[in-house]
This record gives sequence, C-alpha cells and structure tokens, in this order.
Amino acid sequence: MSFKILNNGRFSPIELPSYHNLKTDKTKPGETEFKIEDSPANRPSNFKLKSAVNAYKKQKQNFELEHSIFYAKDIMSSPVHTIDLKATRTEIKQMMAKYSIGHIPVFDANTLVGLITLKDLLKSDSESASGIMTKEVVTALEQATVQDIAKIMLSFKIHCLPIINDRNQLCGIITEKDLLRLLAERFHSKFWA
Repeated sequence: MSFKILNNGRFSPIELPSYHNLKTDKTKPGETEFKIEDSPANRPSNFKLKSAVNAYKKQKQNFELEHSIFYAKDIMSSPVHTIDLKATRTEIKQMMAKYSIGHIPVFDANTLVGLITLKDLLKSDSESASGIMTKEVVTALEQATVQDIAKIMLSFKIHCLPIINDRNQLCGIITEKDLLRLLAERFHSKFWA
C-alpha cells in the first residue's frame, strides 16, 4: 500500500482510485530493445552510419524516457519546513512568506498531526495552528510512483502530498510544482519542439 491517510495522528491505508480514462502503459523496460547489427554487409558509408547511430541513440533515449518510472523519493522536496501544533497564525504567515511555501506539515512533539495550506489559513479565523490545520491528510510512501501520486492528487483534489517512510516519519513533500518541474525537466523533448 503506497498511500495512507492521517487522521488524529493515526495512519490508515487507502486504496488507489481507478481511472479508466487515464492511459496506462503495460510495457516494461527491457521488453523492446533497439539494436544495430554491425556487419560489413550492413555497413553503409561513414556519413550514413553516423546518421543511423544518432537516430538509434535518439530513439533509445526516447524509449528509456517513456518507460522511466519515477518515485516520490525522486522528486520530493526535502527537508520539509514544519511547524508546531501550538504555533500562532502570525508565525504560520511568517514561515510561509519567509520560505515562499503554501503548505506546512504540523507536528505535535515528533508526530505529524495535520497540514496547513494557504487556503486553510485564508478560510480560518483561528489564531492557532491546531484550529487552522486540516486534520485528515493524505500521505504517500516514498516508494509510491509519480503516476500514482498524480492520480491520488487528482482524485482527492489536493495540491500537495506529505511523503512518509515505512516508519510513518515525514521525509519530504510533493506539490504540484514538483510534478511540473519533473514534466519540464525530464519530458520537455516529448511535449515541446
């Protein structure tokens, strides 16, 4: 189980929603290989050989990129800025402004107990983190795939996922910005000319 929901300091597993309209690729890396046989009969002129090798390299790179599997631990932001359960509204605002963040996990002692988003801060009149925070927080394990993370975020209509390890300890956070960064850095040749 790659996803858990935090409620009142306790984690419970949740199922990944099914998306029938999302395309899933069942091809595994290594099932298709690109090879150029190197024999005297197959050797074209030097120019044609270089062109063929370059085309092969580009095709192989596109194949590897298409079949790359990224995990939460690969794209998460870490370390995470956190705040104490007893923090005031002013302290929360200052932290968000100082670090240019819109999501802050809330801790009571060493236990994750909630999450404060900018939206929570704007909607609440409370003066303490305990009154502002969302107490039911969807989290992901660091071995969750990015595809599954995107499905969870779409399904629950959330903008971030705290990432936890096997011991339910916070080790990172993934926001929409992290997903967009992955798209821009790793898949730019696929979407943009």
